[in-house]
Amino acid sequence: MSQQRIDFRNEFANIRLSTEVGRCGTRLKVTDLETSATTYLDPLELATLCEWPEEERRLVVAGQMYGLLPPWAPSPETEASR
Repeated sequence: MSQQRIDFRNEFANIRLSTEVGRCGTRLKVTDLETSATTYLDPLELATLCEWPEEERRLVVAGQMYGLLPPWAPSPETEASR
């Protein structure tokens, strides 16, 4: 059951944040309004984001925008060999 909704938009993204209460407790629902992709984050995951260094988060965003991979991501060659 959604309780609140907040939309965020800039030139790069258009997302909606809402809260969901279910069997797993309250979670943050993040929806990409352009693709309809959705993910849920629980309080532990949100707390982990607070501790994640900004430089490492930038690598993930740059990878999405420019096709770069962060150092911990598997390489395309590794994935192809599976």
